[in-house]
Amino acid sequence: MICFVQFRDNTGCVQTKFLFISDLLKNSLYSDAETIFDSVLARFEILGLDPEKFSSIFTDGAAAMVGEKNELGGKIRFPKILAFHYVCH
Repeated sequence: MICFVQFRDNTGCVQTKFLFISDLLKNSLYSDAETIFDSVLARFEILGLDPEKFSSIFTDGAAAMVGEKNELGGKIRFPKILAFHYVCH
């Protein structure tokens, strides 16, 4: 999995930065929503990022990513986060 972050810097300009790459199958047999969710949260913790400060998540259309309950889009529902399917993928 490859993760990027997009944010506004101190001058108000939008920045897009590479965040991390994670081998989802290193510690799991499946790249399901639970594995992805655990990997994302572990990386956020390592990087010192507070997921409650995130406003949205964009994913591809894979079954493990898109959804309201058991998929990543449903699992990563922090107070203000919106989940989107990145249609250009």
